[in-house]
Amino acid sequence: MKRKKLRLGRIIWVLICIMVLIYLGNFILAFNYDSFRLKQLNYSKIAIEEIKKNKLEDYIIAKKKYSKTLEKALTTKQFIAKNIDLYYSLDYRDDDNFITNINSLADIGYDKTKIILIFKHLNSEEIEALTKLPLTNNIEQYIVFDYFKVDNLERYLNYRNKNKNMELEKIITHVNIGLDYPYYGKITYVDDYDKITVLTNKYRQLPETFVPKNLVEIDKAYAPQTFQLTKIAGEAFEKMANDMKKNDLHIQVVSAYRSFAYQANLYNKYVAQDGKTKAETYSARPGHSEHQTGLAIDISGNNYAFNDFDKSKEYQWIKDNAHLYGYIIRYPKGKENITGYQYEPWHLRYVGVDIATYIYNHKITFDEYYVKFLEQKK
Repeated sequence: MKRKKLRLGRIIWVLICIMVLIYLGNFILAFNYDSFRLKQLNYSKIAIEEIKKNKLEDYIIAKKKYSKTLEKALTTKQFIAKNIDLYYSLDYRDDDNFITNINSLADIGYDKTKIILIFKHLNSEEIEALTKLPLTNNIEQYIVFDYFKVDNLERYLNYRNKNKNMELEKIITHVNIGLDYPYYGKITYVDDYDKITVLTNKYRQLPETFVPKNLVEIDKAYAPQTFQLTKIAGEAFEKMANDMKKNDLHIQVVSAYRSFAYQANLYNKYVAQDGKTKAETYSARPGHSEHQTGLAIDISGNNYAFNDFDKSKEYQWIKDNAHLYGYIIRYPKGKENITGYQYEPWHLRYVGVDIATYIYNHKITFDEYYVKFLEQKK
């Protein structure tokens, strides 16, 4: 009887050992199998250790695909388990702050859909700037515009609150121009003054010492006194004036290049004559005049007074054809709130044929064109 009990005890002990061995074998096999599968998906040894530490093997293996973004998060110790779906959803960026920015956006409260859009439309520097701002619930409405600026986000929101019926495209455009400030309220100093695309307005100022290169005298046939433009603008003007002449249309230059000092004297004269408020509807402060760029002219028809130019046949031709020569009517009717100046049918600005044609076809101002297409390329 004693032997039977001893034999039974041994059998039970052996069975227990076998069961333990089977369990350990399965555990080891499963452990190694998971590692094998993760390795097959191209995850590194460090990443696999982190995956197992967070017990995410089943989740990641089920995905059946490698994520370089997830690898980056796992191997730089910035991994946050709750953000794993975000890591899978975002294409990798070779940027030291990449994972930090993902985590920061999630911490602020942006959901996956918005974070994906943010990374689609903004560069790393812009995203980092966004992480320093409070949550904007409708951020996706803003970032789809190529000319959206993160630094202006708070200004967009404030301007939108004051202009609730204005289209968002105009909100962003107006703020980028500076229209959320009073005229001359926030001035940027121009640094692209030698380009034909230079923008001067009530928010952008030229250096006092700036004189454009390659100034040439305008043909006396179209100028009663000595006037100058830059060579490219002068040649385009004379070609346009010659073509008009063939159609029995005649224009004269009334004003062209003006120095900073000349504009200062002219501005002061008008202020003394009409008062500052009225004068600034038609005269620029020194440094803000397009005439200083050497790319702008004031013209008149031979048989019409200067202020009646838009009643002339010459104006009708200019209105429909100036863009073919690279010129635009810089201060068009109905755009006074954008340009800050009264309607000036006689004031032409050279910007090149492509830009002039776009502005003509889309009926916008150069201010709008500049902040939409040129400013971010500088």
